[in-house]
Amino acid sequence: MVKRFGGYSPRMRSPLSNRRGASRLPGIAQWVLDTLGGFSSRVQNPRALLVGIAAGVLCAFIIILVVDFFRVRSLASFEPKVPTKIFDKNGVLVAELFRQKREVVPLSKIPKNLAHAFVAIEDTEFYEHFGVNPKGIARAFFINVFSGRIRQGGSTITQQLSKILLTSGERSIYRKVKEAFISIMMEIFYTKDEILTLYLNQIFLGHGAYGVQSASQFYFNKNVWDLDLAECALLASLPSSPNNLSPIRFPERSLERHKIVLAKMVEAGYVTIPQAEKAYLDFWPDYLYYINELPPTMNTWSSRIDKAPWFTEYVRRMLVKKYGEEKVYEEGLLVYTTMDLTKQLAAQKVLPPALKRQTAVSGSLAFRREDQITEQYGPLVDVFSLLFNCNPFRRTGSLEVKKVNDALKERVIDELEIINYFTGGDALGETIQHYRVGYADDKDYQKVEGCLISIDHRTGYIEAMMGGSEFTSGNQLNRSMQSMRQPGSAIKPLLYAAAMESKKFSPATAVLDSPLVYLDTEGGDWVPENYEGEYYGLLRLRKALSLSINVISIRIADTLGIEYVMRFYGKLLKLSSADTKRRVPRNFSIALGSFEVSP
Repeated sequence: MVKRFGGYSPRMRSPLSNRRGASRLPGIAQWVLDTLGGFSSRVQNPRALLVGIAAGVLCAFIIILVVDFFRVRSLASFEPKVPTKIFDKNGVLVAELFRQKREVVPLSKIPKNLAHAFVAIEDTEFYEHFGVNPKGIARAFFINVFSGRIRQGGSTITQQLSKILLTSGERSIYRKVKEAFISIMMEIFYTKDEILTLYLNQIFLGHGAYGVQSASQFYFNKNVWDLDLAECALLASLPSSPNNLSPIRFPERSLERHKIVLAKMVEAGYVTIPQAEKAYLDFWPDYLYYINELPPTMNTWSSRIDKAPWFTEYVRRMLVKKYGEEKVYEEGLLVYTTMDLTKQLAAQKVLPPALKRQTAVSGSLAFRREDQITEQYGPLVDVFSLLFNCNPFRRTGSLEVKKVNDALKERVIDELEIINYFTGGDALGETIQHYRVGYADDKDYQKVEGCLISIDHRTGYIEAMMGGSEFTSGNQLNRSMQSMRQPGSAIKPLLYAAAMESKKFSPATAVLDSPLVYLDTEGGDWVPENYEGEYYGLLRLRKALSLSINVISIRIADTLGIEYVMRFYGKLLKLSSADTKRRVPRNFSIALGSFEVSP
């Protein structure tokens, strides 16, 4: 006897399985159908179940909309990501730091032609719909169906804005439905002008430019309020596909799209046909000439303002350490520094050529091995020249010497080194090694680097800074701040300041300049000497400092005490107590600048 429970018998087949052709379904699909059929037969009231599921989905969607409601309301205080700007002490813009290049401008500064151009090409009925345009959606649907491909979108400007600000941007029906509801809420709480202002400041327009002001500066090198009709129409041609319609990358496509935007403006009644034709014909000849000089890979990052890269990087590190990257790159800080841009530009003009000249001098003074052949094989070559009637091979720096050395370097040395590698000839290997030292090619590795820093002695403010010759990806060590060098006699004014502050010395105090000997605990001695090895007897401090006398500096440090001098150095150099003990050695050589500091 077969018992039934809830109207279901395990021997009965699901109604779905009785359909013709069901047996030919794949095994997994058949299992799903059987499971659903069995589940529906177990439920007493399938209709109630469906209503419950629908109610649950609706409640979840309503909760999501409530959350979105508060997000829409928060747009009133929305602050887009804008660059941090660094200024010099006179308020001159020095550099910008950003991830998205955006400049926010009010609608009052945006030309009417620009607003009209965007409305004409993106959303003709912007001022008439309620956030969603059913007619536009239907029109786009039929155009895309009959053309066989996607030629037109149905999204309004409000929907585009909600997609940018409040949705994930993924391609799904759920996102489109959510976007529609958010757009309706935006239309309820904000005016058309407020929505358009947000849109024009937020939209991506290619090459890293966000918003019409940033795009205007990038494409035309002018502010958005200075744009003419043709320039306004060109910016409006970009939102649908900024990279593929870029006039810099694809001028032919941009020409065609530009025509369409101007035609749409004529169709909407914003401009007349003669105005559109004149704008188009007058604009392109000069603009094509202008963009012809621009690299296709150019973007807002490569064209960013950075007039003082060494100083900018120094400030950037300080800002990131104090505020964090997000605040620095996205919240539009206004940073006013002590730098004087005029002095900074002068430093950038003077230092690199000076280092290049010094590199040439240092290279010419480097030890050469052009006489290596003449010293060891000169007599043999002279005999060879006599036997075969060749030009004499003089041992001085003659043209023949240069020719032989050039030929050896270009044609012989590498081959000889390979032979030496396999044969293991020590004498040959040593000769090759000696000869290689001093190659002109090796002198590239002897490039002289330096730094420059200008400090206002009255305030201690940095007015100019150069950390090296050129700021590049391979040369970012800021030698002004990160390289440690011994100051030498440059430390003596600080020592004399410590002497004056102690009240034990005055500029007129006479100190004996005579030989000194210090013994250490291990039986060794230290004998400080003056630079020229001369001693002058009793000297007043003002004279001793002008002559930079080493022995008198040691006597001052001895009188003051090593601890006093160390504390004074730490105070003036703004070192902590721990850094002072770590960096300043506890011996009298610190009077001569034996410890390391940055410039």
